[in-house]
Amino acid sequence: MLRPVFAIGLAALLASGPALAQLKPPATEPAAPVPLSPALPAAPAAAPAAPAAAPAAPTAAPAAPEDPALRAKADAARKVADKWLAQLDAGDFAGAWEQTAQAFRTAVPKAQWQEGVGAGRKALGALKERKGLEAGVRDNLKGGPPGEYVTIAYLSQFTNRPEVREIVTMYLESGRWRVIGFGTD
Repeated sequence: MLRPVFAIGLAALLASGPALAQLKPPATEPAAPVPLSPALPAAPAAAPAAPAAAPAAPTAAPAAPEDPALRAKADAARKVADKWLAQLDAGDFAGAWEQTAQAFRTAVPKAQWQEGVGAGRKALGALKERKGLEAGVRDNLKGGPPGEYVTIAYLSQFTNRPEVREIVTMYLESGRWRVIGFGTD
């Protein structure tokens, strides 16, 4: 379930007509899951996480996707999403809104975005840690404009909430990856 304070953009898009910011792909149109590239660093944390009491058992690194083109799309979109989330973390809500796709900016007024996201971020507190989990690559999104999409899931920790799943949906608009959907659960 998306948190209401962060889903303001999504809610406005959904209420404005087509589901432009649908974050979960329909079952009839499976996205190609792509583990995020280990070469991409996680977004910097505001404060270091507490060390674990005992080392965890080693786990295998995620397998590389079969299609290098999918990996390249996911990695390129992730770099942009990481920078965009850093804008939110820094409180630059207007700047983050400016970096969204045209469909998002048309559906969500800047003032509404700033108010809703500002309140939501304040409630969460400062970012402690964020880790990219996976990305889903697709060539369409039901109800969205034609084009390419990458939906990226992050697991984040904030001072007032230790576990938040952030979902950022990117859209390739005029050759640039832009945010078209954002939410938390």
